[in-house]
Amino acid sequence: MLTLTQVAELDVSAASGLAALPDGLCVVADDELFLSVYGFDGKPQRRVPLRPGVLPEDHAARKRLKPDFESLTRLPDGRLLALGSGSTAGRAGGALIDPQSWQVRALDLSVLYQALRTPLPELNVEGAAVVDGRLWLAQRGNGPSRINACVVLELAALMPQLDAHARLHTPIPFTIHPLELGMLEGVALSVTDLAAHPAGGLVFCAAAEDSADTYADGHCAGSVVGALDAHGQLRTLLPVQPRCKLEGISVARERLWLVTDPDDRCQHATLFCTPLTF
Repeated sequence: MLTLTQVAELDVSAASGLAALPDGLCVVADDELFLSVYGFDGKPQRRVPLRPGVLPEDHAARKRLKPDFESLTRLPDGRLLALGSGSTAGRAGGALIDPQSWQVRALDLSVLYQALRTPLPELNVEGAAVVDGRLWLAQRGNGPSRINACVVLELAALMPQLDAHARLHTPIPFTIHPLELGMLEGVALSVTDLAAHPAGGLVFCAAAEDSADTYADGHCAGSVVGALDAHGQLRTLLPVQPRCKLEGISVARERLWLVTDPDDRCQHATLFCTPLTF
């Protein structure tokens, strides 16, 4: 069991992707159009628009129209890469963010997500991390088939197209590593985010959410954190307290930093941390 320490309540609700900068943390929320920047104490510093416009307040309409930014990772050149889940055709976008100028470039990832839907028809990309020049994506297995996996792409193949055209024109080769996580309190676990482990491999978080498909939310029985080796094989799996739905993870200052998605716009996301001991 791993006990998390609450750092702060954030000024967003559905925190989904988390990435660390040298002086703070960046968060994307899956029902917002902006990136939020915080200090390590959780105090808000700025919001950076990723898409123009305003989403409707009505829950069903907002869910239908949101770009569903679920993943955020820092690239080797210091830029941030935000990714939509790809769970619907309208969620196949992304963004490149320069934390020096906070300039944003919208991305079209339709070609990649279309290719991924052949081996992963219930596509739901909910995590991203860069390790040794490769982009690891977390396929969340909260569809009927419950397929969790890591998808691995070479950054050297991906980034030239995105830098030149802000979209992919040709498919990028990838490999898939299935990930078996089991259950927590009778509910199947599904991976919700990834981050690079300082000692090699990855850390991840996963939630036991009783949902019928990749679109609908459901009751969450709790979450776990764990570690994968450099080949995507499970190394460590630890349930966490308090019980919550963890959706974002990052590593900084020898700690794990985690954020929650309470699936309720009336509740704030929580920022947690805990020493990195595995």
